[in-house]
Amino acid sequence: GTAHCAELRTGCPSKVLHDCHGEVLARRALLRFLHQQLHSLQKGAPSIFEAQGDGFALREDVCFHLYVSDVPCGDARLGRERSCGAAHSALR
Repeated sequence: GTAHCAELRTGCPSKVLHDCHGEVLARRALLRFLHQQLHSLQKGAPSIFEAQGDGFALREDVCFHLYVSDVPCGDARLGRERSCGAAHSALR
C-alpha cells in the first residue's frame, strides 16, 4: 500500500500507484489471475479450475493464502481508537 510511503509526501515518483492499499492491489491481482485461469480452462490449457457440471470449480490440490503484516486502515481496522498512521508510529 501507500499509506506510509514517504516518497508520496515529498514528490511524485513516476512508478508509484497513488491511493491504493495493498489489500486492494492483492484483490485486483487475484481477480485478474482467476479470470485468466478460467480463460485458460475454456481454451483447453492447464488451469487451476476444472469443469464441474454446468460450471467450474477450483481443483482440490489448489489453495490460497493471504498474509497481512499490518492492520488495515479505515473501516477495516476493527474499532481501533487511533488512525492507521498513529498506530504504525506507536509500534516502532
